[in-house]
Amino acid sequence: MKGINTVEKRVLVQGSSRKTPIAIAVAMLAMGMGVSTTAAQAQEAKKAEEVVVVTGIRASLQQSLNQKKNAESLVEVITAEDIGKMPDKNVADSLSRVPGVTTTSAGSAEGSFGENEHVQLRGLSSQFTLTTLNGHSVSSGDWYGPNIANGGRSVSYTLLPSDLVGRIVVHKSSQADLLEGGAAGTVDIQTRKPLEFKQRLTTSASVEAAYSSAAKKTDPSLSALINWKSEDNTFGVLGQVFSQQRKLQRAGSEGVWWDKTPANYADPALAGKNLSLLSGATLFEQERKRQGGYLEAQWKPASNVTLDLSGFLSTVDAKNFNTNYMADTINAANGPGWNGKSAAPTGPVTVKGNTITSVFYGKDAFGPSSAGAYSVVEDVAARPDAKTDSKFLNFDAKWVVNPDLTFTSKLGQTKGSGKTQDVGFEVLSGWNQGAGYSLTDQGIFVLNVPGGDKFVRSGGGIGGWGSYTESHDKETYGQVDGELKLAFDKVPSIKFGARVAKHERDLTKMAMTLGKGADDESQIPDSAIGNYGSNWYGNLPVNPTPGFSPFKISNEYVASWVAKYATFNTHATQQEFNIKEDVSAAYAMANLQPTDDISGNVGVRLVRTKMDIQAFLPGGKPNYEQSFTDILPSLNLRADLAKNLVGRFALNRGMSRPDFGQMAGNDLRDLEHNGVGSNPYLKPIRSNNIDFSAEWYFAPKALVSAGIFASQLKGVIAYGHSILPYADASKQGAIANYDISSPVNSDGKLVGLNAAYEQNIWGGIGVSANYTYADGKQTSKLAEGTCNGKATEDCSLYGTSKNSYNIGAFYEDDSFSARVGYSRRSTYKLGNRGGADYFQSANASLNIALNYTLNKAIQFTLEAQNLNDPLLTVYKTDTTQIAGVYKNGKTIYGGVRIKY
Repeated sequence: MKGINTVEKRVLVQGSSRKTPIAIAVAMLAMGMGVSTTAAQAQEAKKAEEVVVVTGIRASLQQSLNQKKNAESLVEVITAEDIGKMPDKNVADSLSRVPGVTTTSAGSAEGSFGENEHVQLRGLSSQFTLTTLNGHSVSSGDWYGPNIANGGRSVSYTLLPSDLVGRIVVHKSSQADLLEGGAAGTVDIQTRKPLEFKQRLTTSASVEAAYSSAAKKTDPSLSALINWKSEDNTFGVLGQVFSQQRKLQRAGSEGVWWDKTPANYADPALAGKNLSLLSGATLFEQERKRQGGYLEAQWKPASNVTLDLSGFLSTVDAKNFNTNYMADTINAANGPGWNGKSAAPTGPVTVKGNTITSVFYGKDAFGPSSAGAYSVVEDVAARPDAKTDSKFLNFDAKWVVNPDLTFTSKLGQTKGSGKTQDVGFEVLSGWNQGAGYSLTDQGIFVLNVPGGDKFVRSGGGIGGWGSYTESHDKETYGQVDGELKLAFDKVPSIKFGARVAKHERDLTKMAMTLGKGADDESQIPDSAIGNYGSNWYGNLPVNPTPGFSPFKISNEYVASWVAKYATFNTHATQQEFNIKEDVSAAYAMANLQPTDDISGNVGVRLVRTKMDIQAFLPGGKPNYEQSFTDILPSLNLRADLAKNLVGRFALNRGMSRPDFGQMAGNDLRDLEHNGVGSNPYLKPIRSNNIDFSAEWYFAPKALVSAGIFASQLKGVIAYGHSILPYADASKQGAIANYDISSPVNSDGKLVGLNAAYEQNIWGGIGVSANYTYADGKQTSKLAEGTCNGKATEDCSLYGTSKNSYNIGAFYEDDSFSARVGYSRRSTYKLGNRGGADYFQSANASLNIALNYTLNKAIQFTLEAQNLNDPLLTVYKTDTTQIAGVYKNGKTIYGGVRIKY
């Protein structure tokens, strides 16, 4: 059967009795490439294709399982339920239900903003996962300052609306023809193609309203799709537009600044204990608007040539304000003005381990004058121009030279950016009124600040800190791939190709200067002073006094103050960088068919990377150059062990380049004099991966699978710890010593297993469940790191949850469908700052989707996210030092979809 590859053989055989859509499509493809197919068979296929309508939950499930079963490598597939209708609002939410996939809703230790943003495979952090769109790279940015500075390579899924997606293919094992960069795997988001639509003209639109239970606001969401193609199916155009608004509100409780009480502390029994110097009740408010579109034109100028041009633009305007009302115990611990004359607590104190969990310093704690003894610091972080975007222009070509030889190519450019002002407006209140806190079992700070519901001007003035951060990411790429079919049954075809890319990432940071008069607190009008809303904190306590609500300076006034006094005209050169990265790659891969029951592929990819890094490193030089070569072999085997029982084996070597922000720049905290540095000498992370799995397709639309996997990691990122000199922007650039965590290469290993079950049990009722266990460890010790050989060491890998699982069920009939899903992952390590690790506690989400189909053209939808409204806790080193506890509320979507 020369000219038919392994998958085509398998699908033709499977489709001989049932004529599935896949079998029909392959049969027609085979006919067009010279395979003997009678005219009668072609006519039968054409008729069958005309009546097949693949919509709904069950059809999506069947398509996904068919593609998974027939794949030569280890993949998971998610298929859209209908045109413009993915199972979830966010692509990352859909991926979170896939075995072996976890998601994060934060880029660092900022807590969650209520939407999944990054995807992780094999239990490894998101920097090990590569995301592509239609097989090519996608640049993106971020709107949150620290995440912009971090310079991650991981795509932010908040920029990718699910309306665009036709299907998602998760490559858990690598193969030579896949773009390198995903040491743990690759997620390829695939859009529909204009010539794939059945009708000449297809239109679809949706109108929705989104209600946030936390913000108590309802916002509109609109999307539309139109596809037209010529009668002879040689030219088509697809266009999609979207505009989605959301108002977000997040309540939080934060341990902003933990420190140890001094050795000469007023109460000797509490000397050397961890004390929260600033304990905050936070209110994050954001207006988020995502807009953009996708346009694609497809043309077949000849029967054997296909040309495709596509473009995408997505922007997210993300204006936000974060108010942090903090009980101030700084002076109590260190004395007014840091004079060393600390105060003893008033009343009883509780201590857990080495952490003070309840304390109060009352009126006149420093004596009658109580100089400097403010009770409250309120800090409003204003980011009125926060924005991020992603765009690309991509050209694809396919040339079928003859039935045995095919060439494809890609040429394109992708850009992403992020920018934000980040300005702190700070006032002091509560002169000599006392301050303290108590930590609940949930890690929430209950603040004890008598009279703290009113702002009292006491001569503290207005403090200010801030900067402007902007980042740009750009990649220009080109590649050519070929496939040659051979007259050798054991190796039916070979693939080969080459790719070149030029990538550039830069970061600009401007220091803030405040104009004269900015510090005059008398300018704050009474009309700008209010209180947190009665609904702001849900069922979480904030103060032992019933009905207490912290005072709040309005966002509108703060924005006007920033516009009036803040300018950004001085480069913060120690945090800026520019990185140029040139990559060239080539590969060869053979598709295998050693027996009728065994197939697969074997190949090797050769990658050369050259970097030019311009960055600041204390005591270092301004420029650094690096180059490295990677040889990435891969083997994937698939075996039909019995009827509907498939076994798989995969062995490959993968690589991920360090995040740009890990090689250059830094993220400094001037108040605490700590931060995260960079290391321009970092090497790529290399992983040797092995997988075994078995899949039993025991009934239509049904699967039971189990697998084990392991990775040996070379160069995995860990953090060293050192004291380095940096300029303190809050003190006019004076040099100060900072407690810095810097990334270094180390070694690690990961072992895990996953199991999955899904089935359309009876009629329209179905269930699904999966579980993943992953145990990732750093194996090399660092004397200045947290994996240091000491009794208290923590050697878990960043981003690894030991346990994650998903449970779901659905019902579907001709007019109504319902889906419910519950996802949970256990605690994992988020990052490192100032030599200390930060952890995200176990978290879960419950989502529901209901659809009612009135007729072929109209469908009503109702969806709910985060119905369990989970508490998300971030803590430092141990659970007694809480960094933050956050609550985002539920989101309800209701709308109508119309298609023609």
